[in-house]
Amino acid sequence: MHLPKEITNALLKKAELKISTPSVGEKLSDKIFNATGERLGANTIKRLLGFFSDTHTPHRFTLDAIAHYLEYESYEDLLQKKSKVGSRLLEPSNTKEIHPSELAQGAIVTLGYAPRKELTLRFNGDNAFTVINHSSSRLKKGDIFKIMMIKEGLPLIATEVLREGKNLGTYIAGENSGVKIKEVL
Repeated sequence: MHLPKEITNALLKKAELKISTPSVGEKLSDKIFNATGERLGANTIKRLLGFFSDTHTPHRFTLDAIAHYLEYESYEDLLQKKSKVGSRLLEPSNTKEIHPSELAQGAIVTLGYAPRKELTLRFNGDNAFTVINHSSSRLKKGDIFKIMMIKEGLPLIATEVLREGKNLGTYIAGENSGVKIKEVL
């Protein structure tokens, strides 16, 4: 399960963090612990924020700890009070996601992100993608990187970009507004 976007945004705003690197899980874990005394694992937080594909329902303790951090009695209380004040929190999410494990080798994925950037990738298997076209991007044709998931509205984070066998480090697309999934062929 991934948290609704509104809860994710509330968490990040309160913690004064951005989803810009996978270390956001560790930082948010520490902030929740310091504020509530409740310890959540960094990987649990990353799953809830959408860094990893996840179909499991989190433990009640986990969801309640998040609610406590946001100053609600429980996760149910958070959902109920947000819905009473007209929040969009309870609306079903129409967020598109791409899980590499569900793609056929050779699948083509086109992403857009601000400002007017586009990235076309070919899936190589084993979570690896090759850049086949780009516009206004620091990535180059032929660059290879691995990602766990692409979720519309969240940044695309590649922890290791390989160019001609050399590791260029982390690359983040759509850091401020996330990516838009334009096409999957």
